Amino acid sequence: KLTSGPSVTYPGEATAATPSDQVWANVRLSATKRMVLSKVSNELQSDAVINYIDRLVTRAAYEIALQEDQEAINGDGTATYGNEMGLLSSLGTGGIVDQATGNTFDAIVLSDFTSAMSLLPAQHNRGGTSWLCSSAFYYDVMVRVLAAAGGNTMVVLETGAADQMPSFLGRPVHLTPA
Repeated sequence: KLTSGPSVTYPGEATAATPSDQVWANVRLSATKRMVLSKVSNELQSDAVINYIDRLVTRAAYEIALQEDQEAINGDGTATYGNEMGLLSSLGTGGIVDQATGNTFDAIVLSDFTSAMSLLPAQHNRGGTSWLCSSAFYYDVMVRVLAAAGGNTMVVLETGAADQMPSFLGRPVHLTPA
């Protein structure tokens, strides 16, 4: 990964610039195996009215996806999360904004969101970022804040257009139970 860029220098008249390079560091990738193991009797597999194996495989995939979400967001490096470090652990205190007032969904106001956005470095504030939250938070807090802003229909406030994904303050909103 890139750890620093080239340096800006100020060469004098008829003086060569001092060369500098980007500095790169290694990123460690450790593959983690995830699996679901379930016993199914031959009789159930052969005699079931519904296609039990298809349902089992679909549910196993769903459970693995839920666990991956938990790891990506809440991972704290412990075995509970497959030794993965998630977003919350990686952000540190510099990426956390405390609510200005209270600690409930009802107490969250627009300035809490803009305070969070102010923590982003300038290059990230222009785009490529998104909100990640639960459905409950989106509909109880974000939609309430949008509706209180006034001047728009709910469709415009929520998505910008009827056929787009939810967005908030110009950023896409991704919903997850994690």
